[in-house]
Amino acid sequence: MPSNLRRPDGFQAQQVEPDHKITYCQFVISVNTSIDCCTTTQNTSVLESPQVGRPKMRLAAAARICLAVALAVGAPLTFGVEKPETSHLVFVTEYIRELSAIENIRESGEQELKEDPNSTFSNMIQSSTLFQLELGSQIKMLRGMRLKAPHDQLILNITGFYEHKILLWKQMADIARAFIGGPKPGVDYSKLGAEVPEIRAQMEFVDHALFEASPSVFATLIHLKEDSKGHASHLTITKEERAKLLDTYSLIHHALRTS
Repeated sequence: MPSNLRRPDGFQAQQVEPDHKITYCQFVISVNTSIDCCTTTQNTSVLESPQVGRPKMRLAAAARICLAVALAVGAPLTFGVEKPETSHLVFVTEYIRELSAIENIRESGEQELKEDPNSTFSNMIQSSTLFQLELGSQIKMLRGMRLKAPHDQLILNITGFYEHKILLWKQMADIARAFIGGPKPGVDYSKLGAEVPEIRAQMEFVDHALFEASPSVFATLIHLKEDSKGHASHLTITKEERAKLLDTYSLIHHALRTS
């Protein structure tokens, strides 16, 4: 290292692990610190020399380039702010809305099939596409929410089920397309016909898993603070909010049971 670019006493380079997240501010501070340290010297006469400014300018330019590259490849601009937790009432209400939306698509598809029994495959394509679009929208909505422990894995589990259902509905739409327009060479229709009940069985399994997850969704409304008997018997919502939520849930639950 040249004598006119000595590091000041006590300076130590900090090594950042590859998987360690740093914020934009931390990155800028570390770059500025490195530039200042590498251009500082105890010889004041050297600082006044015009040749010392060149390394400093090159280092500053290099730092700006590194910063631009880091931002271009997606350096996290977190600024140390953690995403706030979503209101549990908002989360539960959205989950109920999602159940209702899926039920409406199913009922609409069944009604159209009754009105036109010969539209089995076109109806399957339409319904499958609507299911995929709605589930994709629901995944986006839920991923915009955040729950703290002990409910922090709930959204991840639900969206995982939704993603699996999207794949199943896509398979159903592909099978229906193969049957439209008459026989096609190289298509094993008997195999495709056998796949339909298998896909429906997987859908039923996922729906059952979602039904079992429903108590965990509504459990987010329970206050974790124990009462005098050591039980968690209080809700985090008002009586009016509770009554409205129960009315909405009762309507959807009745529709599911009578379908």
